[in-house]
Amino acid sequence: MVLSLRLSRAAEGGQEFMRSLDKRRKDYFTPDVPPKEADSLPDYLFNQLTNMSSTFANVNSLHLNRTTQLPERYKPREGDIMLAAEGVIGVSAGLYYFDGGQWVFIA
Repeated sequence: MVLSLRLSRAAEGGQEFMRSLDKRRKDYFTPDVPPKEADSLPDYLFNQLTNMSSTFANVNSLHLNRTTQLPERYKPREGDIMLAAEGVIGVSAGLYYFDGGQWVFIA
């Protein structure tokens, strides 16, 4: 794995800091190298939080592990999605959605 870095100049003050050159996926967050100068920290944090926000807004895939037993004291909330084994929350194994009152079999 090759990590490419370049020195970038801040808009104000002209201090240099490291920034990765990798092509970012919109749904994956990769942090930049933090600055060594305290004056560059606000810009660095702004850029990192912007990148992280973009990542959360662009999630286009969902991975669920199969649930074989509900945790003790589990209380589902409206909107929960679960990939359940047979007999855990329904008769069939599969994908379920909680609509606020009951689990609805999706697939």
